[in-house]
Amino acid sequence: MHRALAVLICAALLLASLPGVAQQRQQRPQEREADSKAGEYYLGVLGSHFRHKNLSGGNNKATVDTAAFMVGKFLNDYVKIEARGGSALSPTEETPDFELDIDYYASAYIGVYYHWTLFSRAYAQFGMSHVETTATRTSEDDDGNVTVTEEPYLETGMSRSWLVGTDVDLIGNAALFVEYGQLHQDTTSHIRIRQWNLGLRLDF
Repeated sequence: MHRALAVLICAALLLASLPGVAQQRQQRPQEREADSKAGEYYLGVLGSHFRHKNLSGGNNKATVDTAAFMVGKFLNDYVKIEARGGSALSPTEETPDFELDIDYYASAYIGVYYHWTLFSRAYAQFGMSHVETTATRTSEDDDGNVTVTEEPYLETGMSRSWLVGTDVDLIGNAALFVEYGQLHQDTTSHIRIRQWNLGLRLDF
């Protein structure tokens, strides 16, 4: 009698433990999540290649290289705000008698970002930019007199801007990023400036 009771108790305990064992086998190790950047600020430096289209009085297309600084904040795990500003490294000579220069530009953006890996994010930003420019034209008359004319080549200084980019974490809090977008579109002259950016960012 006692032996039969002991067998029944052991069998009941074994059956009771089987669901827990099965559940443990079905559970997978918890995957590591990307570190949150919510509330962090950042500083950055970048070099840009600005491609102009629809120019008049010279080549239809032209390029100007610039350098810039930026500062921003990750508001939460999906939204960030940013300001950046820079200027051309030097005037760009498109022809012997025609030069382009970006005196300075300033942009303000709000954007969304997404962790697509543990160490990298994709993002899109939209905002406004103010761009000050100078076009220098040199002409010579029949008597050899040289005339130099400097004037802005953009009719409107303010324009909507956008960009898309991706970054990858480096050592510590540093990240490398690449971007493509539009800096400016002049609604009067129809000059359009596209931007290719490469930079380094430090989060803190």
